[in-house]
Amino acid sequence: MTRSMLLIVLFSALVRIAADDAAALPKMPEHQPYTARLMVHNPNDKAVKVARIEASCSCAKQELGTTFLLPHATTTLDLVVDNANRSGDQHLGVTLYLSDPDLDPIEVVTRWHVQANIAVDSLATAVETLARPALAFRDIYRFPAKVRPDELHKLRKRIRLESPAETAPVDGLRVLGIEYVGDLWRFTPQSQADGSILLLADARDVDGVVSEGLREEVATVLTNHPHKPRIALRFITYIGKDAGAVVLDPDSLDAKLQREPPSAP
Repeated sequence: MTRSMLLIVLFSALVRIAADDAAALPKMPEHQPYTARLMVHNPNDKAVKVARIEASCSCAKQELGTTFLLPHATTTLDLVVDNANRSGDQHLGVTLYLSDPDLDPIEVVTRWHVQANIAVDSLATAVETLARPALAFRDIYRFPAKVRPDELHKLRKRIRLESPAETAPVDGLRVLGIEYVGDLWRFTPQSQADGSILLLADARDVDGVVSEGLREEVATVLTNHPHKPRIALRFITYIGKDAGAVVLDPDSLDAKLQREPPSAP
């Protein structure tokens, strides 16, 4: 066997192992929390005390069987994770920091798969609408935007809604209405050939006069899905003549605004 053939065989084996590993993940519907009991082992030759626990996601609730572990002893770590607004393979790491600073923390990892009731994705302008986008654009429920008051025509978002075959309503996914009390955005749902829905969000009146400043608004999509009848989409929009120099921070509760430093001449 040549070196190239050997590499191909090894690569194929790795792909098969990865696929088998993914298939073995526990599957949970989006409307049910993921629960797991993990075993925590003390690898040290001395007794340890757990000082604090940190998870890679604040969505996880943890309960440790005991905070004191004898040498090489084992205890349990119970986890409950909210699966709402998630889809696909999930990963959660938990770090147990010990009271003895000379000892390394104990780390445990769990993985599972969420079957979405309705997957909500953000689509860039030129991205295909009949398929889910890259991972970074999946499960998006907030949409920052900034625009000058005389360029409202640039306000545009494309949002894709899809119910996988395993969880879709019998008569297919449908948008029954949209609750929105604001006056800036307009929402137009469009059914697609694959059963998904493309939701177009743009300015209600591109020639209208709007007040400048920051606004945070929620548009609630009403659907026929029994387990996800309401989808809250958060729109964080800054309108101002200096929109091009503003950095919008959607991670801040008050959507903090910062000015970009002027570029060098």
